[in-house]
Amino acid sequence: MAHKTSPSRPAPHWAVLLIVAGTMLTILSAGGLLLLRFAPTSVTASYVPAPTRTPLPTPTLPRQAIVERQFIPITTPQPSPSPSPTPTSAPVTPIPWTQEEINALSWLCYYEVRGMAEARVDACLSVISTVRARYAYGSGFAETDVISTLRRPGQFNFDFDPSQPAPDAEMYWVVQQYQWGMRGSCNGFLYFDSVPGGPSLCVIQSSTGEFMEFHNGWR
Repeated sequence: MAHKTSPSRPAPHWAVLLIVAGTMLTILSAGGLLLLRFAPTSVTASYVPAPTRTPLPTPTLPRQAIVERQFIPITTPQPSPSPSPTPTSAPVTPIPWTQEEINALSWLCYYEVRGMAEARVDACLSVISTVRARYAYGSGFAETDVISTLRRPGQFNFDFDPSQPAPDAEMYWVVQQYQWGMRGSCNGFLYFDSVPGGPSLCVIQSSTGEFMEFHNGWR
């Protein structure tokens, strides 16, 4: 008698669900491991403080700079220099004229040489030297200062107010230049005039036809 085989029974539904769930967990675990393997490594950078910069020195602007200079005090604008006067080395100290004496000498030049055009600076310096030659160098005159020399009777025939400078800025400037060492081409004579044919030792002429001659006395 043949043995009769019983038909196989299907697996219960809960077993199938367990198998599926286990398979999915396996896949997820493998994926997680792969993600961890290829994920970028996080690096925590250590804080490095920026280097301290030493400020560079800032140059002083020209308008902020304070410069002290010593200079000859000139109270009027300097005119164009005359080609005739020959400046000399300035003395250590200027001639100690008073303000009144400077004013008086500016009047001397104003009256005597202001019309000599390009030669008037040279002529002014030379005329001033006659005054100084008289009172400062023992030339036989009794006067000992500028104003008394200019007011000597019969010598310098012009009126002046020593409290005021002459109304010519250039003549005042020339007096200051003589005070600080500039000299004219006819320097150190005792007399001057504009008389034709006189006994001149030195002559200054201008383009206007005026002239000034210098000498040390009549022969």
